[in-house]
Amino acid sequence: TLFTSIVTTLSIALGLSAICIAYSILGGYNRMILDVASRFTSDVVVRSQLSVIIPDPNALVRRISSRPDVQHVDVLLEREALCKRKGALDGIMLNGITQRRTEMFRPLLTSASEAGSFRGIVIGSGLARNLRAGINDTLTLIVQQERGGGPAVLKLPITGVFTSGLASQ
Repeated sequence: TLFTSIVTTLSIALGLSAICIAYSILGGYNRMILDVASRFTSDVVVRSQLSVIIPDPNALVRRISSRPDVQHVDVLLEREALCKRKGALDGIMLNGITQRRTEMFRPLLTSASEAGSFRGIVIGSGLARNLRAGINDTLTLIVQQERGGGPAVLKLPITGVFTSGLASQ
């Protein structure tokens, strides 16, 4: 019975250790997901309805910033677009970001241009794979202009590729 007691005690200790290790791993993974996801969004997002342009975004930023519980306000320009390279075409959500938010994305870069500048376009690794594109390649963006008219066509160099770890492969 002494042998049975020792084996039982060791089995319980081993099982509890395995549960603690698994819980620690999952907790760390959860923190990583939240950290990466927070780079792509905010706690509060203000959007115009029906894609109507906000008449004075700076006034809105000042009004929101004046609240004592607000730590930071940033403007994010967002627009749907088509992205083309060598016959491959993909729909994208195009985001224009400020320098402050640019620095938040730097740790996610898997590759960047020599200059280290974001004067161009930074794309996700999934889009890079779909378009067979890399650093210094040129992408053609087709974007609907704000106030009617035909689409705007922009040619931009790829200056960075990022991986969030959240996309499915």
